Amino acid sequence: MAKNTLIINPFNKEKDSGAYSCASLNNNMLYFGEVTRLHAKPVAKEACDPRMWGPLASGCGLLFLLLIVTICYCNRIRTRRCPHHYKRQ
Repeated sequence: MAKNTLIINPFNKEKDSGAYSCASLNNNMLYFGEVTRLHAKPVAKEACDPRMWGPLASGCGLLFLLLIVTICYCNRIRTRRCPHHYKRQ
């Protein structure tokens, strides 16, 4: 039999632990390979780097500012195009 390789990428240590086996169908016969067991210990999750929050907050602020400018600009254009807005007394 040909040698096959199973690559689990990314490997989530808690969820992906277990028994792995290969199977092949040849001439209407199902063949099973050797069982491989993967056991992994859970790893403590790393905290986010504080240097990441500055650019992220800046980008969100910029997008929010652009949203406000776009809304104001579109309201001004819509008001100019609608003549009934000028007829108010």
